[in-house]
Amino acid sequence: MKNYHKPYSGLAKYYDQYVLNNIEYFSHWADFIIEAYFEIHHSLPLTMLDIACGTGFMSRSIYSRIPSLSIDAFDLNPEMLEIAQKKDNARPIINYFQADMTEFELPNRYDLAICIFDSVNYLLTIKDFRKMLVNVERVLNTGGVFIFDISTVLNCRENFNEVVNIDESETHFIAHEAFYEESEALQRTIYTIFTLGDTGYVKSKEEHLQKIWQCKEIVEIIEQSHWTLYGIYDLESQKKLSIELPHGRFTLSKTKLSAQLTLFDESYERILFVLKKNGKK
Repeated sequence: MKNYHKPYSGLAKYYDQYVLNNIEYFSHWADFIIEAYFEIHHSLPLTMLDIACGTGFMSRSIYSRIPSLSIDAFDLNPEMLEIAQKKDNARPIINYFQADMTEFELPNRYDLAICIFDSVNYLLTIKDFRKMLVNVERVLNTGGVFIFDISTVLNCRENFNEVVNIDESETHFIAHEAFYEESEALQRTIYTIFTLGDTGYVKSKEEHLQKIWQCKEIVEIIEQSHWTLYGIYDLESQKKLSIELPHGRFTLSKTKLSAQLTLFDESYERILFVLKKNGKK
């Protein structure tokens, strides 16, 4: 039996330097999130919830652009939250807490919710995806905006299939193995981490499983919910993908729509969805 530690239990301390190693690139995502919200409401949000916040990078990036913003942020992993809180220790600006995106209930209400860095790919079933959407809808104000991204089929085929990367430093090295199981629509990632201790290296190993959702699957879930789909975007270019969306509902035939959404899966590495809670703000 393979002895894996839980995801991010060892990787958390290296996450920012290894996974988010291009800070300038990822910082642009914060600009896009703010612009997407402004495009809908012609104003800035006053409150935000960061779902699966990790080390808090995106919350801090958005706060640096909107210092009046009140932010709550949660993650399932305590090691990630510990890193996030340490980064804010000098001047706490974000309220961090532990929660599961499929089960949370909160007393506060928010103008904006985000779930970034393909966190929704960790939802492995339609049931869990729907539960997450219901939970987010519950805590948003009327007219509130929910923004999330996915890693696509193209991203897995091109960048994370039968790939091994090594990251080395004086204190550790990380072996990152990635396998795309296309028939199961699963991305399997194994991190083997060696950390230098007093008497040598300490080894830990963790396996991450992500479902590689197709756009048409997500659109079907959204259409069966109370949400309005405002737009689908290519996260690299930050351009809205061309598709007919009057009043948040598609006008293409099912066959043409399915073909269009499949083309998105196979043309863009990361896709971002912008949803709006029904009703006027």
